[in-house]
Formats: sequence, structure tokens, C-alpha cells
Amino acid sequence: MNTIIRKSVVADHPQRRADQRRDNPEYSTTAFLKGLKQVDGWQDMPLTQAAQTVQVSAYPDAYAQWEQQAADLVGQYWNS
Repeated sequence: MNTIIRKSVVADHPQRRADQRRDNPEYSTTAFLKGLKQVDGWQDMPLTQAAQTVQVSAYPDAYAQWEQQAADLVGQYWNS
């Protein structure tokens, strides 16, 4: 599919555009951090509560399973 056709198909389907952005780690991270900055007191919240406040997931407890892995990754790469 050539670029012009692909762009027009995406332009006609907002959900497809949203899915493409959500699949982009840079976009997703930036969007999450922008949302987090708007949450008063996020620094004092449990990690899972802060994430749920931003993401508004139908499964708020699902974040807890990734908390240790996220902490390990931040610890490993934060100052790299």
C-alpha cells in the first residue's frame, strides 16, 4: 500500500490513528507523563493509584503486576 493511500485510510479512521499512537512508545510515554503532571499529589500516591488516575483503566489492579518490573527498568536505565 503506498503512503498516500495509507495516510488517507488512517485519516478516515480515527480509531486506527489512536491505535498507531498508542503503539508508539515515545508518544505513549509522553502522553502518560503529561497526564501524570496534572494529577495533584501524584508523588505521594501509590504507583498503581497514580497510574490508574491517568489511565482510567477498566482493570485498575492490573498495574500492580508490572510495578516491580517497571522499578527495575527505571533503576537500571534512569542514569544511563
